[in-house]
Amino acid sequence: MLLRIVKDIKFELKEIEALFDLYKEELFELNREPNVVELTAFASVLHSFYTGIEKIFLIISKKVDKSTPYDINWHKTLLFQMAKENENRDAFITEKTRDELSKYLIFRHFYRHSYSSRLKWEEMKKLVIPIKQVWERFNSEVFIFLGVLETEFLEEKEKKEKGTGK
Repeated sequence: MLLRIVKDIKFELKEIEALFDLYKEELFELNREPNVVELTAFASVLHSFYTGIEKIFLIISKKVDKSTPYDINWHKTLLFQMAKENENRDAFITEKTRDELSKYLIFRHFYRHSYSSRLKWEEMKKLVIPIKQVWERFNSEVFIFLGVLETEFLEEKEKKEKGTGK
C-alpha cells in the first residue's frame, strides 16, 4: 500500500515536471508581455499545475488520511487539510506553501468559469513569475513526506520478514 502511494505521487510529480519542461522557454524566458495566444497558454499551464498538485492531495487524502472532503468548498478544504497534521501523518505542506498554492487554486477556479478574453497579464504574472519557486518548495516538502513513507514501507517489510523467518 505505501509503495503504491509513493509510486502514484511520483507519477504526478513527473507529469508536473513534464509540463514545466514543455513550456520552459515560454515560462521562464519571456521578456515581454505575452500576446493573447500566449496568455491563454499560460492560463492553461497555471490550471494544469494546480490540478496536478490537487491530484497529489487527493492521493494523500484518500490513501493516507482516509478522509476526503466532499463539502461545497472541497477544493479549498482539501488544500487546508494538507497543511494540518492528523492521526495518520504530519502536515504534508507548510502553511506558507498552502498560502501560495491558494492563489493558484483561486486562479484555476477563475479559469474554469471565465472566458479567455478576461485574462489579464498584470494579474497572471503574479502567478507565472514565481511558479518555479512555488514548485520547488512544494516538491521539496513532498520528498520529505515520501522519505517518511518509504521508511515506513521498509520497516513494515522488515517486520514481515522477521515474522516469516526470512
